[in-house]
Amino acid sequence: MNNLQSAGILLVAVVAACYFLRRLCLPKPIPGIPYHPASANRILGDVPDALAWKEKTGSLFDILHERAKELDSPIFQIFLQPLGRPWVVVVDPYEAHAIRTHRMQDFDRSRFFEQIFEVMLPEFHGHMPTGEEWKSHRRLLSDTMSPRFLQDVATPKMWDSAMRLIELWKVKAKLADGGSWSASTDVYKGALDDVWAATFGEEMGSAKAQIAHLSKYEKLDGNEGAAVTFPTAKDPEDFTCILDLGEGMEVPINSMWPKMAHWLALNFVPAQRKARVRKDKMIKKQLREAHAKFSKLAEAGDLESNKHFRSALDLVVAREVQMANKEGRAFDPTSRVLNDELFAFMIAGHDTSSTFILWGLKFLTDNQDVQRKLQVALRGAFPEHDNDSSVPSVGDINRASLPYLEAIIEEIGRCGHTAPATFRLTKNDTQILGHHVPKGIDVVFPVQGTGYVFPLVGKLEDDQREKSSLAQKQKWGMWETEGIERFDPERWLKKDAEGKIFCDRDAGPATAFGSGPRACFGKKWALMEIKIILTLVFWHFELLPTPPELSSHRASDGVTHRPVQNYLRLKVIG
Repeated sequence: MNNLQSAGILLVAVVAACYFLRRLCLPKPIPGIPYHPASANRILGDVPDALAWKEKTGSLFDILHERAKELDSPIFQIFLQPLGRPWVVVVDPYEAHAIRTHRMQDFDRSRFFEQIFEVMLPEFHGHMPTGEEWKSHRRLLSDTMSPRFLQDVATPKMWDSAMRLIELWKVKAKLADGGSWSASTDVYKGALDDVWAATFGEEMGSAKAQIAHLSKYEKLDGNEGAAVTFPTAKDPEDFTCILDLGEGMEVPINSMWPKMAHWLALNFVPAQRKARVRKDKMIKKQLREAHAKFSKLAEAGDLESNKHFRSALDLVVAREVQMANKEGRAFDPTSRVLNDELFAFMIAGHDTSSTFILWGLKFLTDNQDVQRKLQVALRGAFPEHDNDSSVPSVGDINRASLPYLEAIIEEIGRCGHTAPATFRLTKNDTQILGHHVPKGIDVVFPVQGTGYVFPLVGKLEDDQREKSSLAQKQKWGMWETEGIERFDPERWLKKDAEGKIFCDRDAGPATAFGSGPRACFGKKWALMEIKIILTLVFWHFELLPTPPELSSHRASDGVTHRPVQNYLRLKVIG
């Protein structure tokens, strides 16, 4: 055999090997479930299209809505994990709700959620499969959502934090002199101020420091452009490390390999590495101090009464001391479980509510008629405060019937996309809408888009649904196609038998906080905080229209789905 023949054989072998290697690396579609044909013939699957949509809209998840419309199907598969298995996407809101709520035997917490959080929070219950470990961790935090703790500890701190934000915005409105400025940092820091105080029982004082800093100025220079910028006060390092780590969550969420990307960021990006070390040191210090306080905890009745507790830390440490005593083990103030659960409590608590509030401010700036109706409703709900300089107290707000505000909050959840999607993992081979889905597949349920702010896609007969899905469809009904994309709180308002207006939370599909046993743990907290802040903001201010170039609805994905532009132009009332 001469050299030419040998080279030819080698070339054929290399080409054949490359061909078979490429075939091996191509996505493996699940039979019978629709998908984008071109994506199945690319090693990167749908990733190039997803990145193109991210460039266009800011969100990696927007491709899900595009694929649903393109394939005209309530269920499809998408290839966003090269060399991994496809995701199955269910865009029918009724089937999604039924699976999350009634089919726990076949579906559990997704691996995608684990990949996002496990590197930084390995002991956080939110990414764990449902089981005894998950129940044990969640039990540590259960008292933080009790009515008594929310009423006696959390909501007064929410009110205090909101009033500091109001004071800060009054100072900024005066200095801005009719100009627009970004409210993102104020809202995020304000929410973290609140959750910090509720977690540790002490104020961090970020807003107070900013107010004191801005009070030195009578006029701002160099703000001839459309947006006003303000000098900023330095925040304490403990406060900054939480903000930095929260922002760092964008890394895994926007990566094809989330765990690897996050591990690299936390270990090799100096700011992230420093923030992680600082956070661990700060939480361990807080745990030791709380343990000294509760090491001699008396009876379980003390725990139930909440009489000794002034923070979530108190509740969690007291609960852990009680559990340790019962199990005959020593309390460990360096516990990874306590560290991770407390940090997750802070980061999820401030990120979810602040993002929700920012979407709300944006929608109410865009919809001046809705804003005016809300202000009239608030003045009518608190007539004793309408003609003087007093402000509704936290007790006033908690007790008040505010159906129009409640409808606005529901509509923000429907239109605001605070969380772009929820995920589940198939525990067994199962069926979804008549399609076979193998064990070990991540199933994605967008909580925006089709059925929520876009019309339903595909032809789906009722006999194709699970019984619980059909029951949910009959309970919710569906939104009118005409105007489904509009922000309209009136769609939630109904009259009871006596003609009294109320907010019907089952008026149509909307699942901003998820549903079922693995729904958002802090939903009660978030809704109370949102109600208090929106009440106080619209009691004190009119949100005037902002310039078009500062009013985009483009979003980005982190722990939540945030609006990129959050500009305000305020007029102080009174």
